[in-house]
Amino acid sequence: MNSDGRQEVLVIFGNDCTSGMAGSSALLLIRDANGKLQPNLGFPAATADPMPESNLGYPDLLIGGPGFCFPVWRWNGKEYIGLRNDPQMPGGCDHWND
Repeated sequence: MNSDGRQEVLVIFGNDCTSGMAGSSALLLIRDANGKLQPNLGFPAATADPMPESNLGYPDLLIGGPGFCFPVWRWNGKEYIGLRNDPQMPGGCDHWND
């Protein structure tokens, strides 16, 4: 993902019982400086798609799921954290601003 030559692992797994309305969960494993896989994300999501924007070499991730408001997560140097919500249609994130 960050072109450092080390592979990251994105796992989409689960079902309605374990992941709710999303129907699956996303787990991203990133190698640390010692080569050990560190878990990131780990919550209900249908997809975790890389976006053109990036931070510190890692792409922002658009987290897909049910509804019309998808969160975008950004790498902070140690882990992915929530950055913003992107509407997938006009008004898609209006309920988040209530």
